[in-house]
Amino acid sequence: MIKEWKRWYSIEQWYDNYKEYQKFDERVVKVKEIYENSFEMEVIKGDILSQVMIENNLDREVKLHITRQVIDIINNMFQFKPKIGQFFWHDDTQLKNFMLEPDFNVKLIDPDSFQIISFDDYSHSDFEIGKVMNSFHRLKGALIND
Repeated sequence: MIKEWKRWYSIEQWYDNYKEYQKFDERVVKVKEIYENSFEMEVIKGDILSQVMIENNLDREVKLHITRQVIDIINNMFQFKPKIGQFFWHDDTQLKNFMLEPDFNVKLIDPDSFQIISFDDYSHSDFEIGKVMNSFHRLKGALIND
């Protein structure tokens, strides 16, 4: 699958970091190759996690398994440090950007939403923790409503 590059930062620099991140956490969509203004990534078979949670057809243990994976994927963004004082953050971290594969494993998609954020950059507008908190709230709601 080919996706157009629409970000303000360099695709080459992003890809250098993303290749390393793919090794760090294999639960992100694989980017195979970059081009001048686009990149090629793997096609993931499965369903968008936000839709799965709305349908609420999974048993409690599967929902807990999914929730643990989402939390761990988010935690890994804080663990991976391109340089001291930085992390590689997905600036659109919400359930619509997670895929649930047929084997109930979760993958984070929309790879071009990853960018380097400095810990000391308090004004960084792309570090939107609110999207993450909304995702946790929706996961909790799915667990309660079973």
